[in-house]
Order: sequence, then structure tokens, then C-alpha cells
Amino acid sequence: MRPYRADIIGSMLRPDYLLQAREAHATGEMANAAFKRIEDRAVDHCIAIQEGCGVDIVADGEMRRNVFASQLAEASVGFRAIEGNTVDWFTMDGEVDSSPVTVGLVERIRMKRNLSAEEFVYLRAGTSLATKMTLPSPTMYAYFWVPGVSGAAYPTVEDYMAHVTEILADEVAELVRLGCPYIQFDAPEFGMLLDDHQKEWFRAKGFRPEYMVHDGIDMLNGIIDQYPNTIFGLHICRGNDANRYMAAGGYG
Repeated sequence: MRPYRADIIGSMLRPDYLLQAREAHATGEMANAAFKRIEDRAVDHCIAIQEGCGVDIVADGEMRRNVFASQLAEASVGFRAIEGNTVDWFTMDGEVDSSPVTVGLVERIRMKRNLSAEEFVYLRAGTSLATKMTLPSPTMYAYFWVPGVSGAAYPTVEDYMAHVTEILADEVAELVRLGCPYIQFDAPEFGMLLDDHQKEWFRAKGFRPEYMVHDGIDMLNGIIDQYPNTIFGLHICRGNDANRYMAAGGYG
């Protein structure tokens, strides 16, 4: 299979007109059809930038997502905003700076639609180049487990992770069926799990940080091994938001 040497790893910068439209759509001021046309415009722009740069595989810039990992919450019932659900970042001076996690798990997940099928089908139709899609890793969804709340949905964190893995396996099967040649899993939590501060954040949620990387790899391999003719990528990072990072330590 042909290797891809350079491609877009995650979200491209969302233009102001898309951010404004998403806010108007969320408040009911913009109809679905009008909002979709603006999303389409933003994706078209992302495709054009990548084609102009000469890369040989393109992504949609994750323009249809609020954040890179938001599509499960958007495509299902089971999540909502919860006060007090926060995650720690660090300023460039190393000071802790907490931010809210967008949503928390409040009930058993019930799917309303596919996570990324719409994204891929539109992307595939908009370029003659090879295409890729990104999905959060299973253990990325540890972020959304809220102690004292999420236990009403699943008896254990392991049951929750198993269900998330099933959902992601179904999504990969659909993307492969639709012809997606390259799927990237995003696993920033793997980088976090080498940071002592963040290990304790996961432990406080009820996870075992000393096992999460190994368990996460097993969950991913259980999906990836089913598709030997599909290219898979793994993205690990230390976070990047508003000149803040989420973890420190050596990748080795």
C-alpha cells in the first residue's frame, strides 16, 4: 500500500463565519439547511488549502465538529454539560489552569446517527485525492466519565469503555464500507498518562492510569486487526489550546 508522508493531523482553524453560524444554529436562529451550507463552505475551503499545498491525502479539517472529539456526543443521546466537570491544563509557566470538559456521561449511550459518515461522504465527493478521517480513541472517552453521575449509566468504567469500543468499531466498519482508505485514531490521553498530575486526574475518575495505555492499545488493536487493507494512524499529543499544554514528559 502507498504510504502517506504528510497530512493534516487534526482540526484546521475554524473560520469566524463558521463559529458564528454554529452559535446561531445552537440557539435556533439558523435553520439546519442554512447551517449545513456554511459547514460545506468551510470544508470546501479546507480541501482547497490542502490541495494547494500539494499533500497527497486530504481531511475535512473537522469543520463539522465543535471540537475534535465531539462527534459521539453530537451523534447520540447520553451526554450533557455538567458543572464541576473540569480538566487541568498548564500555562507556559507551568501553572495549573482548569477548564470545563464540554460534556459528561449521564445515561447509557443511544446512537442517533453515525459519527463521521456525513463528513467522509462529503469529503470524498469534494476531491480526487485520497482521503482520511479521524476518530477519537476509546480511552479518549474517559474524559466524559463523571464520578457520582455516570455510574447511573454503566455499572463500571470498564463496561462504559467496552460499549464505546463497540460504537467505534461500528463506525470504522461503516467508513471502510464507504471506501475510506485511511483512518486516524486520536489518543491525547496516552500522552497525558505519562504525566504524574494527570495520572491522578484519571485515578480520581475511577480509572487505573497504570493500565490505561495498555488497555487502550488492546481496544484499538481489536478494531484495527479486522481491516488489514485499511491504513490506520495514531495521533498522540500533549495538548495545545490557547498557549497551554496538557502534559509533560518524554514520548520515548
